[in-house]
Amino acid sequence: MGPRLRRSVAITVVFALGWAGLKYGQHRARVIAEQRKAELRERAVDRIKGKPGYAVIWDAETLAMLANDPDCVANATGARFSMMDCSDPRLGRISDLANVKTLTFYSCNNVEGVLAAAEAMPAVEMVFFEATDVDAASVDRFVNWPSLSTVVFDGRQSEQHVARLSELAPAIDAMTAEEHWYGDPAANQD
Repeated sequence: MGPRLRRSVAITVVFALGWAGLKYGQHRARVIAEQRKAELRERAVDRIKGKPGYAVIWDAETLAMLANDPDCVANATGARFSMMDCSDPRLGRISDLANVKTLTFYSCNNVEGVLAAAEAMPAVEMVFFEATDVDAASVDRFVNWPSLSTVVFDGRQSEQHVARLSELAPAIDAMTAEEHWYGDPAANQD
């Protein structure tokens, strides 16, 4: 075997080993990420199973686990969707958590399907959008929510949504997140 052939074989072997190592690393990273998600899901269920409180929902599997556990259904007084795309139709199971009084969306996208499923939930009194945008049609539908008393908007169209909901349903206290946390800025001026 000549020097050129040896060099070509060596380069091919190094490339093949590098490729295999890269693929193994990607596979291992996926396995670790799935293990972490499973731990977060278990922690979310365990937190609610023992006492009333907020259910943190990371994905549709977390919600399914909560909705399938009678203790979680009884104890979930709030639900926080956190950093996720809410377009998965399985998230419609939010309506199974009948005792939820507060829905919070933190840094979520496509929340409209979850809102449609939650519309008939009898206990929901407050909806809070934190770093989350919502479409105008969903804002208009808040008038149909049976117990809704407060909606807080923190997104690109917050002020428009507050004005629209205040016009449609004066009984619902619509506000921006700034007003919620710091009060009405007009009332704080000297």
